[in-house]
Parts: sequence; structure tokens; C-alpha cells
Amino acid sequence: MIRKSILTVSDLHRNAALYGLLSDAISIHHPDVTVMLGDFLDFSGAAVPQKTTQECALLIAGLDVAEIVFVRGNHEDADWWNFQDAWKKTGRKLTKLHGEAEMFGPATVIGFPCLMGDEAAFVWDRPPLPGNPGSWLSHLLEKHGACIRSLWLMHEPPSGTPLSQANSPVSGNRIWRTAYCLVESEFASNVPSLPVNMTVTAYPKNETVVVYPPLK
Repeated sequence: MIRKSILTVSDLHRNAALYGLLSDAISIHHPDVTVMLGDFLDFSGAAVPQKTTQECALLIAGLDVAEIVFVRGNHEDADWWNFQDAWKKTGRKLTKLHGEAEMFGPATVIGFPCLMGDEAAFVWDRPPLPGNPGSWLSHLLEKHGACIRSLWLMHEPPSGTPLSQANSPVSGNRIWRTAYCLVESEFASNVPSLPVNMTVTAYPKNETVVVYPPLK
């Protein structure tokens, strides 16, 4: 079995303490991939120490993880230009997904566009995507096959799900300190494919959901 782990985190909002806690989480779990799921640049407005955009680029690039992926949130606006310039100086590969698939060995992830905020800087020279994902997902399915169903990453959850209801986890938590997810998967080979096993564990509550094999 080939094992892959992906750590996802969002809404760091340049908060110095949260960036430090992200580094701690990576030291604990040693993921193969870390995904920044949006809103890691926007100033939180809180009376807490904040990092500059350039400092954020250096901190993320310095994380002890082989692969780093960016998916846009609603606050990666014009400041993305400054972040991108600073990132280039680190020598790290810039992997940003906007309705695109990326393979990490057998693991395939798709980054969904965020329908809120200004996407111009993040998208830059890429064509705009229609609001209905069916149009571009069908092209990815045709190109890559069933493996694209493995892991879909987005800043905001789809409407009509328990996650998107009032008083749900995504409605906000004033005592939030560090919340992230660890996606752990096993594959039969190193060829991009659907996982044999997949679990998603949400921290800090350490709650795990089994995704594959599906419950019968």
C-alpha cells in the first residue's frame, strides 16, 4: 500500500500565533502535502500580532513539507501579487489550483474556485470559470479519469449541506485557536487512482470520518 497524507488549513488571516501553530501541526503529523485553503493573507483586524505578506510567504515556504498547494479564499485579493513576488524569491514551486487537478503520486486533488471576493490577481492569465462546476469538472474527468473523485478542496462548503447551515462549524467560533484537517489515504499502487482507504481527522477535537471504503 502507498500512503499519502494531506494537511489542510484555512483562515490564518496573517495571525502570527496561528502561523506558529500550523508549523507545530506539520511537525506533529509530517504530511506529504499541505494545502492553504484560502484567507491566509487577509488582515484579521484583531488586536493580535500580525505577519506581513512577505513574512507569510517566507513562513509558508519554510514549512517542513515537500509539497504546498494554494486554493483561493475570498480574501486573496490584490495582495496576492505581493505574496506571489515574495514566493518566487524563496525558490519554492508555486502550485495554485483554480478548477484544476494536481497529482501527488497516486493522490489526486482538485482545487475549486471561490465564488466570493476578487479572483483577478490569483487567476491572472487563466480563463474565468463558469459558476456551474459541471462544465469544467467534465473536462477533468475526461482527461484524468475516476481519480479526480478522490479529494475536492474548496474554501467555502457547497450550499445545502449541514456545514453551510447557521450555527454550523463554518459560521465562526470566537475561541478558535487552530483548526485543521488531516486527510490520510492508502492506495493500491503509485498510479493516480481512487484510494482504498481514506480518513479525515479534524483538529483540535480529533474527530475522524471514514470516507473510503464507504459505509454500506
